[in-house]
Amino acid sequence: KMAFCGFNGGNIQSISLSEGKREKVLRGHSEQVNVVVMTPDYSRIISGSDDNNLVVWNTKKGTAEFVLSGHSGDVTSVAVTIDGKKIISGARDNTVRVWDIDRKR
Repeated sequence: KMAFCGFNGGNIQSISLSEGKREKVLRGHSEQVNVVVMTPDYSRIISGSDDNNLVVWNTKKGTAEFVLSGHSGDVTSVAVTIDGKKIISGARDNTVRVWDIDRKR
């Protein structure tokens, strides 16, 4: 089992919960990462950043799958539906967006 934390430099750190040590650093944002959430099946994490983007990551590979762009302000909140098919994001541009993971938009 892993935990994921976002940092100022746009990086995400994965941490092994069983060993309590740092694992991989995920790089994909150009600004501070404000929020990181995991899908219910633990296969992906979604991060939101001051670069106005969300990045969808593969947790096993530690790689970015795709970027969701559309906000014009810092992404400050992210949620995933219980079926893991939709992402809901909120940003400082005063918008809430609903994204389809399978359609990558």
